Amino acid sequence: REEIEFYRGIVAPGDVQSGLRIHRFTLEEGSAVGEYHYDLVLTQLKRNDRYVTGVVDWKIAGLMVGEQGELALAGVTNPSVKQLKFRFRYFQDLAGKITLPEGFEPEKVTLSIQPGGKSKLPSVEQSFDWPQPGSR
Repeated sequence: REEIEFYRGIVAPGDVQSGLRIHRFTLEEGSAVGEYHYDLVLTQLKRNDRYVTGVVDWKIAGLMVGEQGELALAGVTNPSVKQLKFRFRYFQDLAGKITLPEGFEPEKVTLSIQPGGKSKLPSVEQSFDWPQPGSR
């Protein structure tokens, strides 16, 4: 039922603006200390007659040894990835693993979707609270 609603929202989204959307973003603790698995689903609503390409930038805000700080995606991926690249027509699922440095206490993550090429789609930015430990 959930999958049917997902596909229906892509092909017949109803009374919503066309453009890129973050359909889902989840973070789950991994098996190692500071390790998290992410799952990001991007969708293109209404104007899905063409492929859309671009990048997703990350900023992870939190405390590093009591001081406010910020980490970019390149600082938490191995091998280092500066941005997540995408290319899709209807939707794309981007999943992977990040590892936070020891002593960093994350508070929130901000994702910025930047369409590339000749696309006239606007950028999208959305912030998510960091999940509390053991909140699976």
